[in-house]
Amino acid sequence: MGKQTGSFVIVPAAVVTMGGWVLFTGSGSLHELIFGAAFTALTLAITALAWRDMGILFKPSVRQVFCLWRIPWYVLHDSVEVSLILAKDVFGVREAGSHFRAAAFPSDTEKHDISRAVLATTGTTMTPSTIVLGVKDDLLLLHQLQRSPLPRMIADLREH
Repeated sequence: MGKQTGSFVIVPAAVVTMGGWVLFTGSGSLHELIFGAAFTALTLAITALAWRDMGILFKPSVRQVFCLWRIPWYVLHDSVEVSLILAKDVFGVREAGSHFRAAAFPSDTEKHDISRAVLATTGTTMTPSTIVLGVKDDLLLLHQLQRSPLPRMIADLREH
């Protein structure tokens, strides 16, 4: 079995890239769409080649990707949380914290386990108050501004 990037990864990336092109150009004219499609194809081809050459086997299952549906809520919730932490720190109510945590996150070298770790890292780090530092020895290493429960997304990805 050769190393290749699945269409399940490429198709959403193409949609997002082309959507970003249309959004940032603010134009729906034919020549802009053709130009955007050409650059989208070029970007995806270079990305797929780089992943293949680097040996990246990012092939998440549909169930794993579905675990990310809560991210918009996490971003909104954590944005409010970070704003409150900042306000309390600025006005001297309570100093902002720095909490390092380790959560159980079994990992292996199989393609779905690699995808699970990538999705957990990316999905959690998208939120403003938590940063994933890495996955090591079946642990997910995190930094949080305020100690809070782990996102349900991590538990969901642990199970899939």
